[in-house]
Amino acid sequence: MKPSDFMNSPFDSKLENELKKQLKNLPEIVRLNFIKECFEYNKTKYPKLLKVAISCISNHEYVKEILIIGLKIADASRIQYWVELGVKKLGELKYIKFLKNNVSEFPLSVDKSIYWLPRYINRDNEKVNAEFNALKKALKDNKEES
Repeated sequence: MKPSDFMNSPFDSKLENELKKQLKNLPEIVRLNFIKECFEYNKTKYPKLLKVAISCISNHEYVKEILIIGLKIADASRIQYWVELGVKKLGELKYIKFLKNNVSEFPLSVDKSIYWLPRYINRDNEKVNAEFNALKKALKDNKEES
């Protein structure tokens, strides 16, 4: 299985399920590398590819590697898919902290993520709300330093 085989095919639920099935039989590091190669091969199909990543990658460090790709390539309308992946795989607090740790390197992407984040987090949770506000402050402070 090569990324080109997958990325050049029409992406439907049958192909998605087949890919998930094949990937789950491989070690997680191989799954991660395959997914990263797919992003390099074709950056336009990533919303579908992220659905595969959500089901096939569980190691938090590997998830963060995928999320870094998102901070590098996602546009304003599609960054929501990366936000969804981050919250689902890392949890609300860890994902917000991940964004805060990357605010200086990827301020525009973090800013775009902040727009979508309230859809995926529980703002009634005091810890989550405090961390979300700290993220917004970190972004504001970063903008003032620039």
